[in-house]
Amino acid sequence: MIAVKVSNKYDPDIPPLSADFTFFGGLYRDVHLLATDLLQVSPLDYSSPGVYLKTTEVSTNSARLEVTAVISNAAPSAVTATIRALVVDSENKVVATLASPLTLPRRSLPTS
Repeated sequence: MIAVKVSNKYDPDIPPLSADFTFFGGLYRDVHLLATDLLQVSPLDYSSPGVYLKTTEVSTNSARLEVTAVISNAAPSAVTATIRALVVDSENKVVATLASPLTLPRRSLPTS
């Protein structure tokens, strides 16, 4: 079961703060549920895909890429994993594989 609780309580951080029409509470836009693994590329990185590519060198024969990924661990304990990035050509053939081991600490629960 998934329960959703909504509130029409005034919040100065959530617009609209004033208007010439009636405000109603509740859900009035589409809502989507995103289910992920405990270890994941973070979907919470400012609405980005969580993976960034940066070209650091380019020549006629080759290019050098820097890959950055925002990884989050929602598990209750530390996780050790290997992150792999595949570079494919226009025919979808793998031309390079990048691998990086990492250990992420256990999740920290928000306090209120």
